[in-house]
Amino acid sequence: MLSILECPVGQLEKIRKECKQPGSKIPVWVANLIAAIFSDIRRGRIDCLRWVLDRSFGKPGQILGGSQQINFVQNNVQIFNFSALSDTELVLFHSLLLKMEGKTAGIDLVNPDKLEPD
Repeated sequence: MLSILECPVGQLEKIRKECKQPGSKIPVWVANLIAAIFSDIRRGRIDCLRWVLDRSFGKPGQILGGSQQINFVQNNVQIFNFSALSDTELVLFHSLLLKMEGKTAGIDLVNPDKLEPD
């Protein structure tokens, strides 16, 4: 998709004509993408460009406002602020993650005071 966006208009026109030829080996999605690009050019829009870039690199991160520490989503991955957790809480959190992955935590989760590995 990105290589199609980098083609000059003349090259896109050649590909578009070839798509219409009987027995063309060019996939339909390429023809549709090129048609969308030309539609955007006629209307003076960049909708197709925005869509391809979002699909290729992910949408830009959106910072959510507020007076407290904020978590934000970047490329569909939520980033958490762990600085508010104590060392004990961090160790317990890590052990829970290991348990969810089917691995043994190596610490006693019933007694959070016992933070040393077995």
